[in-house]
Amino acid sequence: CGDGRLLDSIADGVSLAVGVVPTEEERDRLVAHYAGRPIRFRTERLEELSDTGERFEVILIIGVLQLLSRRSLVKEALRRVAAIAAPGARVYIGELPFVPVPPKVYRSAPRAIGYVLRAHGICAALRFARHIWRRRHRMGRYELQRTPVAFCAAPADFSALASEYGFALQDS
Repeated sequence: CGDGRLLDSIADGVSLAVGVVPTEEERDRLVAHYAGRPIRFRTERLEELSDTGERFEVILIIGVLQLLSRRSLVKEALRRVAAIAAPGARVYIGELPFVPVPPKVYRSAPRAIGYVLRAHGICAALRFARHIWRRRHRMGRYELQRTPVAFCAAPADFSALASEYGFALQDS
């Protein structure tokens, strides 16, 4: 759930708001920051998401899939999201646009940001740079010298991948 702002903005309009973050430190920070709000936080990685029996009608995944190191982890993440989705649930996935470049470009955040800037413009590059900064400075597990962008798929390829788990593309 990142810094929790989006989750906080919808928390009053849903019966259960749950945010998932990858580290205990991030969870503790969010619990303290949103104390008194109707939000629960869990410490898990998307590709290791446990099925607690709760089913969700709306699931947001924003800027997470491209940080997974292998396509198999993306498939596992989608499988686990499908398991917690209620029948007819809406799953919103917001990721970076398709950037068809050799993997070596993604080994370095500055090179990846430069490429996104050239290929998709300033807005996409600023969003990507902000995402990388947050991963490095607010989540201990991602504090690396370099943050690789590992997963990348063309829209048709991603739609096919998502349909394996029962998701149907509504809008792109």
